[in-house]
Order: sequence, then structure tokens, then C-alpha cells
Amino acid sequence: MLETGVGQDINFDRENLSGINFKGANLIDASFIGADLSQANLQDADLSRAKLVQAQLNGTDLTGATLTGAYIQDWGITTDTKFDGVRCEYVYMRLPIPYNPDPLRKPDNNKDILSNKFEQIED
Repeated sequence: MLETGVGQDINFDRENLSGINFKGANLIDASFIGADLSQANLQDADLSRAKLVQAQLNGTDLTGATLTGAYIQDWGITTDTKFDGVRCEYVYMRLPIPYNPDPLRKPDNNKDILSNKFEQIED
């Protein structure tokens, strides 16, 4: 997987991935629930719809990564987490449940997008 850069749909829940190099990887729909991604290189990775719930991202480099549709409930970001050039139209603040498939979407209006200003979701 690391050799090919393909991690789509893979479950990395609760894995220690500290310092791993996922640069440019296809991580669409991957699950990182409770994973330690501290100091990881996720530059230009596609994390569309990835589950980053309770993932630790201290010092993680997300420069140029795509986070559209990612689930970021209780993720552990710090001032050392790098978000330069992140591409993101919307995120979800909670995991989906059967009666609410779009839980706490940001921005709230499904027709709005973040215009690549990722900082707006920190409110």
C-alpha cells in the first residue's frame, strides 16, 4: 500500500502511524478513527470523506491535502499541524448516523462551500 500510494477504503483505526509518509496517497474513504498521525507527512494526500475522528495530528503536514467531506469529530490538531494550501469544500463535525447522513456539516448550508478557507471551520 505505501509503495503504491493507494489506501482508499482502508481501515487504519487506532493504528500508530506517527511519522508515516502518506505523501500524495489516495486515502479516499479511509478510516483513521483514534489513529496517531502525529508528525505524519500527508502532503497532497486525498483524504476526501476520510474518518479522522479522534485522530492525533500533532505536527502533521497536510500541505496541499484534500479534506472535502472528511469527518473531523474531536480530532487532535495543534498549532504545529500544517494546513497550507488544503483543498476543502466542506467537512462534517460528527460521524453520520442512519437518520442524519450529513451531521453538523460545515458550512451548514449544503449549497455553500468553504472556498478553500479551511480556517473557517474552526469556529
